[in-house]
Formats: sequence, C-alpha cells, structure tokens
Amino acid sequence: MKNTTKLKNEIRWCEDIGMFSFDRARQESCVHATQFCMETCFNAKLEKVFPLHSRDARLENFWNNFSGSDLKKSLSRRKKQTDRFRYMTRGETFKSESDIQIVKDHAEQNPDVKLWIPTRAWRKASLWGKIVKELGNMKNIFLCLSFDPSNTVEEWKWAEKQNLTIMFYGDDSARNFPIEAKRKACPKTWAHKDGHCAKCRGNCFSRGLKIVHLKQH
Repeated sequence: MKNTTKLKNEIRWCEDIGMFSFDRARQESCVHATQFCMETCFNAKLEKVFPLHSRDARLENFWNNFSGSDLKKSLSRRKKQTDRFRYMTRGETFKSESDIQIVKDHAEQNPDVKLWIPTRAWRKASLWGKIVKELGNMKNIFLCLSFDPSNTVEEWKWAEKQNLTIMFYGDDSARNFPIEAKRKACPKTWAHKDGHCAKCRGNCFSRGLKIVHLKQH
C-alpha cells in the first residue's frame, strides 16, 4: 500500500442503505457481468445523466491504495453508522486476485465491522476459489452471490453448494427458483425502507443458503 495522505477520501455515505461504501470504476471493474446485468445496469443509466468517468481514475487509485488501517481511521472519525460497510454500490469488488488482499487487509484491521460484499466474481472459477480460500472463513465478511434471470439452472445448482446468500434481481414476478432455498423479500427494495440494511437481522447479514429477492428499480 502507498501513502494515502494526499488521496481524497472517496468513501461515501449511502442514505438508502444506511451505511458508508466504496465505489469503483464500473466499466473497468465489472469484468464478470452477465449480458442482462450490463443491459439493465442502474449505474449505466445514471451515467448517461451524470457522467462519472472523470471520477473513475480517482476511484481506482483510492481503492488500490487505501489500507485496512486507513479504513479504520476513516470510520473512527465518522458520526454515522459504522458497524456495517458496503462494497461496491458501483463496480465490482473482485476484478482480479490483487483485490482479495485489499479486502483481507480491510477485514483484519476492522474485525468489528461487518463487510458486505455482493459480487459476480463467482463467475470466474479460478478467482472464486481463491476468494473462498482467503476470505471464506473470516467472520466479518459477508459474501453475497449476485444473480439475475440470465443465470442457468446449472449455475443455480452450483450456487446452492456454496451455502451463501444469493441476491437475485431482475424479475419481480419470480417466486420459484431452481434450487431449494427460502425466498426472502428484501425490505429495503420491496417495502421501500430506506436505511434498513444498517439494521437488518437476516438476509444479506446472516449465514447459510437463502435467496434475497430484490425488487426492480
């Protein structure tokens, strides 16, 4: 990690989920996205109205140079909820293997902070294996497999064996899924409970297989 004293702190407060979060450059980091994901991406639509590309290089530099101790210091100065932290509201956390060590350092230096990581990196088997090996047993990391209607039955069956939360988005009418797992409607997206993620007791912040069903935007 490089000296970060001159880096602009890019952590931002997300009112709708009630926690602070990182962002990354979407077009550079979302290398595991499905076609459905790319076609329906909320951030892609947002970028047409509010161009964010000028910020992207800064975001990547910040992500690659912000250590676990930097995160700890940053959260210690915050007056809002800091028990939970979200990776990424824009972009993908695990673009490559180097990102695993960044997350591991964050987790080790902030053991009392629950790190919420929705990801599509599972779509690259070699990378996913290393993610599970390095991070799978860390008690403050909550990995969530991101799924949409384009995912195959075989991918669903594979996900079932991971015994992790599956976050499904893209079909509000879906009630039956190709695996045996209880569907849990996301209170934040279905009941419009802004800030609920900060205090949710189940769903993305619990262990074991479940399908958290997100309502479409």
